[in-house]
Amino acid sequence: MPVKNYEDPMHYAARHDQAGTLHALNVRGTSPEVRDKTGSTPLHVAATNGALRAMRKLAALESDLNSKDKVGISWYKHYSINSL
Repeated sequence: MPVKNYEDPMHYAARHDQAGTLHALNVRGTSPEVRDKTGSTPLHVAATNGALRAMRKLAALESDLNSKDKVGISWYKHYSINSL
């Protein structure tokens, strides 16, 4: 039976502001540039959820700060839209 609404570990950790988990996943080989079905990176997800520790950690892990999701929205636009 397929899992509905599956979220990979990097996106889950970003959503829940788990900077230590993001670091551990990266050390074990998971890229901070992994994309979900909407084209969002963990940085996009962290920004959408106001997860500041995760955003800082992903920047330190050299996430692409210029990346955009499938509809062309950058992480900083996600953050500015959702932090109002």
